[in-house]
This record gives sequence, C-alpha cells and structure tokens, in this order.
Amino acid sequence: MRSVSPESVFYTPVREALGSGQLAPHSILGSIMQEVTSASRYEKGYILDGGMRHISDRDYFDPKPDVVIYLNITYELSKSRTLSRMTCQESGHIYNTQTHPPIKADVCDLDGSPLIIRDDDNEELLKQRWEIFNRDTLPVIEHYRQLGKLVEIPAEGRPDEIFKDIRSKLNI
Repeated sequence: MRSVSPESVFYTPVREALGSGQLAPHSILGSIMQEVTSASRYEKGYILDGGMRHISDRDYFDPKPDVVIYLNITYELSKSRTLSRMTCQESGHIYNTQTHPPIKADVCDLDGSPLIIRDDDNEELLKQRWEIFNRDTLPVIEHYRQLGKLVEIPAEGRPDEIFKDIRSKLNI
C-alpha cells in the first residue's frame, strides 16, 4: 500500500490512514487488489503480503488462496524489529539495525541515498497496529486455519532461517 502512486485516486486516503496508524480502508484495498491482480502477469498466481487483514475484506476482494502463511512473532520482537527499521529515501530498500544493517550507517548500500525512519515506525502507532491485528486479523487467521489452508511459521529467527522454514513447509 505504501507504493500507491501519488497520481492514484487512492493515494491520499491510503497515506492518511497509514500515517495515523490505521490500515487502508477495505473498499480501497479491495479496488486496488482487484485492479492489480487482474493483470496478465498474475494469471499463474501471486503472493499477498499483509492482505486480508479483516474478515470483511473478502466482501471487496476475495483472493481464494491456496495457502495462507502466518509469520507468528511476539509483540516484543515486532516492536524491536519495527523500531530498528530504516528505509532508503530514494528507492525504498529496507534495512534493520539488528538483522540487516547497512555497511555505512544511515546510507543505502545499493544507491548511497540517505536512510530514514518512517513516520509510522514508532511505539505508539505500533501498539495501535498490534491491537488492530489482534482484534481484526487473528479471526482471519483462524478462518484459514479451519479451512486447512494455514501454514504457521515461527518467525523469531533470522530472515534467512524463516525463509528456509517457509520453503520447507511449502515443499519448494
């Protein structure tokens, strides 16, 4: 959602929602997802990262997933990772002082641009997002668990370990 073009009719409402610690409105998310996934390059499938955060999202866009991956972490680890995140100001490359630090402090390894901390990467907004997750998204996770489509991955390790676990559980 952060990559919505400033020219898009969805840009302002998405930015306003994210900047206040909320999620993008369901109707807007559904419209964007419907538009994007109807492109021919997605006819063999796609991965949604962070999609379907509320059970009613299916009213606007139902991806009918074959599998749902749930990366399960504690609030404390989420807080630690979020508050350690930095983003390349120019191209959006993501760094983390704990798991993927830049070679030179505050400078993108790939293009030399400054690294910034996003406005919404703060403890107050993280608490709000965590509450929303517990209230709205956990029921979605349980829905897909009941359908037998959920693959739960403990995400406490390093990114390469988590990726290896995902590949193993999906047999890829």
